[in-house]
Amino acid sequence: MSKRALFALALLLAAPLVAQEFRGAITGTVTDATGAAVPGALVEVRNTDTVSVTTAQTNESGTYTVPFLIPGNYKVTVTSQGFKQSVREAIELHAGD
Repeated sequence: MSKRALFALALLLAAPLVAQEFRGAITGTVTDATGAAVPGALVEVRNTDTVSVTTAQTNESGTYTVPFLIPGNYKVTVTSQGFKQSVREAIELHAGD
């Protein structure tokens, strides 16, 4: 089989996989008032429709990702020792977001 045919076959097989995605992710960066990263912060992602909760922790650059979330409405709460709690509400997540 030629390289061109293999490439075409790979594209045809990959397309349905992308089309089947029905989940999304919430990603962010936690910073302090000066813009410095806040590593080790606890991030709670709550689906306000189903009340399910998923948690994550920020890495050394203050970044977090909560993957594989079903579409819906979310509330994100961030806590870290020495900092005021931060809450973001009414986050609407769609499939593939």
